[in-house]
Amino acid sequence: EFFKGCLERYDDHMKSYRLCISRIDLSLKMYEHFRLKFSTAVQGDVFTESNTEMMKSYNILAYSYVRRHYISFAHDAERNLYEMQQGMLENYTNQLIGKYEIFKKWFEGSVLDIATIDQDLVQMREFSRLLQGFRKNIVESFSTWALSGPGAIK
Repeated sequence: EFFKGCLERYDDHMKSYRLCISRIDLSLKMYEHFRLKFSTAVQGDVFTESNTEMMKSYNILAYSYVRRHYISFAHDAERNLYEMQQGMLENYTNQLIGKYEIFKKWFEGSVLDIATIDQDLVQMREFSRLLQGFRKNIVESFSTWALSGPGAIK
């Protein structure tokens, strides 16, 4: 039953991963669209940067649920840490996709709040970079459970 739950989480995150892959062209179009309208606000392609970061994070999340089934943790604290890190990565990734979705709706014709666009773009870029740093730390942390010794994969 536990493995079935892991596979379901894997499938959910792989769907999100594939959604991000399908949005590569959309991200470029959004960048061009907002860059032309708000050239001072859009410095660098924050949309492609964010989409790429979400894609990487969802891929890591998907495989972390499958790996979780095969890891033999030395004690409950290790398992709890692993699961907490999974939850944090998922939360941060979902928050970034929420910010991305706001711009996607504006791109598709929803009313744009021009007063906050500078702040929203800055927040999106900062959040993308925060997620990138967190994701890299998570990968390093997750890899410790793949080595031999306590916590090694069965």
